Amino acid sequence: MRFREVSVAAVLGFLSLALLAQGASSGLASENDPLARASTPNLRLQSSMMLAVVRAGDRLVAVGERGLIQFSDDNGRRWTQVQSPVSVTLTSVRFATVSKGWAVGHGGVVLATLDGGASWNKQLDGVQAATLVELAARSLEGQAKEAVLQEASRLMQEGPDKPLFDVYFEDENTGMTVGAFGLAFATDDGGKNWRYVGNRLHNDQGSHIFRIHAGSAGLWLVGERGLLLRAPSIGQDFRREKLPYGGSLYGAACARDGVCYVYGLRGNVLQLANGSNEWSMVANDQQATITASTFGGDGIGSPYFADQAGRILAVDAKSMRLLPKGNRPLPLINSLASTSDGAIVAATVNGMVRVEPGEFRE
Repeated sequence: MRFREVSVAAVLGFLSLALLAQGASSGLASENDPLARASTPNLRLQSSMMLAVVRAGDRLVAVGERGLIQFSDDNGRRWTQVQSPVSVTLTSVRFATVSKGWAVGHGGVVLATLDGGASWNKQLDGVQAATLVELAARSLEGQAKEAVLQEASRLMQEGPDKPLFDVYFEDENTGMTVGAFGLAFATDDGGKNWRYVGNRLHNDQGSHIFRIHAGSAGLWLVGERGLLLRAPSIGQDFRREKLPYGGSLYGAACARDGVCYVYGLRGNVLQLANGSNEWSMVANDQQATITASTFGGDGIGSPYFADQAGRILAVDAKSMRLLPKGNRPLPLINSLASTSDGAIVAATVNGMVRVEPGEFRE
């Protein structure tokens, strides 16, 4: 297995790469294989590590450790666990429509739902992914073919231990998932068939890709070593953009006024003004890693950020400084989502937390 430190390790939901195997490096037919073993009822949902939460209409859907999937139909006050076909850690969940969504995680797994998160089926895992990489190499030539063949060989030798960190669908059919060591797969049929597209990313160092962001500027992929890749759409090549920061990036956000942000390690936040080509640093008195973002006002207001210290923050436009907005400390936050009643729900290392609208101070 190739190891490279992923900063923020387990607490981010990217987890230490030393833990990625979770027993999945061999013996895939075993009943103990987490890629084949369904999740079990969890009696401690309130204290379980949850890694991602997203809106699907008025429903909230969250995923986390050991294949945990749960949903809430009352804006995050109460949660219901549903069974997952795997028990590996799930790192991200996204919806293309109110009913059609996808979740990804460790072991190269991709899950899909057609009923708003009430039931899930497996579309892809790390074993199949290695075969897809080898298949992609056959259509290439020269050095490009050799590089992809080497990647396929490593995946087959090391087993399905590589995690996928994020997934995004432009519509019900066209989607993409990204992960460790630059892994990337795309689909044109809603995930029935996936293909390897890592060779279309200008990511020569094989940096981990942590997040996909979709906005007016197209698609952004952000990751370690200051990685920011851009493309107009999933079907295009992703070109690297140079940033004045070389540390890991864990997310991106673009407000309605066109101002965009990327954020990550040690509290670093970079801002790109509308119409500008120059990134600038946002001042931050704390060095706690920024892990997540969302927008207030039912998802259309100002951006909020979360950090490892359990704080929710916002950018003060006058001082260009990141300031805390919440009235209480929260557990370490992995993901944020705004609700239809103006609250914010956080997926944390100690379960799901609802932050009431009145808890934000201006």
